[in-house]
Amino acid sequence: HRRLGHIGDSGMSALISGGHVNGLEVRTGGVEDHGVCEDCLAGKHARRPFDGVHEPEKEVGERVYIDLWGPA
Repeated sequence: HRRLGHIGDSGMSALISGGHVNGLEVRTGGVEDHGVCEDCLAGKHARRPFDGVHEPEKEVGERVYIDLWGPA
């Protein structure tokens, strides 16, 4: 997994079942049973999910997003 650029379970399964790798041994339980990669977990913790879904705007200017910056 790490040597292949942190490839996902489905990609790893496709490589193995397609015969694209030689000498790769898979433990009992298949690809999915190898535990959690701490590097992949840390890399995917970028932000919290959105709290809710808002209704789409119907008119121009109905919702405005701005960034404020005070005196520098």
